[in-house]
Amino acid sequence: MLGVPDSLRPLCWRLLLGYLPVERQQWSVYLQKQREIYNSLVEDVIVHPGQSSMEQDHETTVDHPLNLNPDSQWNNYFKDNEVLAQIDKDVRRLCPEIDFFQRITAYPHRYAFRKGEVKSFLTFASLQSFKWMQVLVLYNFFTNGIVVCLFHFSFIVRTFRHVSPVYDRAGDTNKKIVVPSQNIRSAAKINLSCRIRQENLYSEVPPNSHFSAGNFIALPAKTASNEYSNDVDENVEYHWQVVERVLFMYSKLNPGVRYVQGMNEIMGPLYYVFASDADSEWAEAAEADTYYCFQLLMSEIKDNFIKTLDSSSCGIESLLAEFNERLRNCDPELYNHLIDVGVKPQFYAFRWLSLLLSQEFSLPDVINIWDSLFSSPDRLRFLHWICLAMMEKVRIVLLEGDFTSCLEMLQDNKLLL
Repeated sequence: MLGVPDSLRPLCWRLLLGYLPVERQQWSVYLQKQREIYNSLVEDVIVHPGQSSMEQDHETTVDHPLNLNPDSQWNNYFKDNEVLAQIDKDVRRLCPEIDFFQRITAYPHRYAFRKGEVKSFLTFASLQSFKWMQVLVLYNFFTNGIVVCLFHFSFIVRTFRHVSPVYDRAGDTNKKIVVPSQNIRSAAKINLSCRIRQENLYSEVPPNSHFSAGNFIALPAKTASNEYSNDVDENVEYHWQVVERVLFMYSKLNPGVRYVQGMNEIMGPLYYVFASDADSEWAEAAEADTYYCFQLLMSEIKDNFIKTLDSSSCGIESLLAEFNERLRNCDPELYNHLIDVGVKPQFYAFRWLSLLLSQEFSLPDVINIWDSLFSSPDRLRFLHWICLAMMEKVRIVLLEGDFTSCLEMLQDNKLLL
């Protein structure tokens, strides 16, 4: 399987996914606009408490880390951290068979201060808030005892250690701190993985996750250790950190879907292809273009990731039933045998269809398969035929096997390819 030439693939994928206009004359203006929009979204969405858009005035806002109001940015910040912890854990282990995502990117995203100055942090971590929290600690000491008091005290220390107010040397928090217009801070210095380490967050796969161990057996070639190092250079940015930011952006801007484990496996090949472009101008825009192409691709398969839609006509169960029916029509003998031994499509086709075979093969093979998949006007139906061809290759062995041997065969990518 040769697929699209490497030099043309980044451009072809942008076209096939519907990101680029058909008219080439429109590309320059369109891409510039889309990439500027993405950069603005990053600036507005990836916000630490008190560091929202520089154009907003927070001096009159009253908020604090214990505010449970749904509109509280502190409250939203802590909720976002729960999602971010899972994303961080997943992207660090992305495509472990290659070292690409552990390399330093030559094009880190950069946040520029548009107006040349930054207002000091008054909204969330002002002296007034700190004094208010001190009162809370004393109140808990006299009413709830030393245990609750120590809990709140440790929370305050941990919070203000990382998001304390910006003071000038005189200690005046109301004074603006002027930043030269050429002073640009790299995303690596305030990237999301640093936020994870600062907050000491951890994550576990939810028991009801689509991609829990009950649904499929992880393949050794695509599995990495649960342990990963937090020792990264904060003065640079790694490719996995770029993917982390794009996934977090998608989660924030698509609250109806949010992030579900497995989305990282779909974004990985997209970013790899765009970031490996031989044209440096296009490679530099890999992050923004990955975001838009991922949005377009997810618009076709996002229902597979929404658990409340599982039993609906557009959910994953309907997709599996359609695949099983196609297997029955194409090979009734194999279909009946798998039914007899108790091998349901949920045990093997669930991951095939949900993750577009990204977990079944090595990255180069996945990219070649996606060349054909993206070229099809009906991608999901074409994916069915690819999966049926995989089963046809080991058909004789499947017909002779029992439950265990059939399941192992269907989950062994070396035998299926």
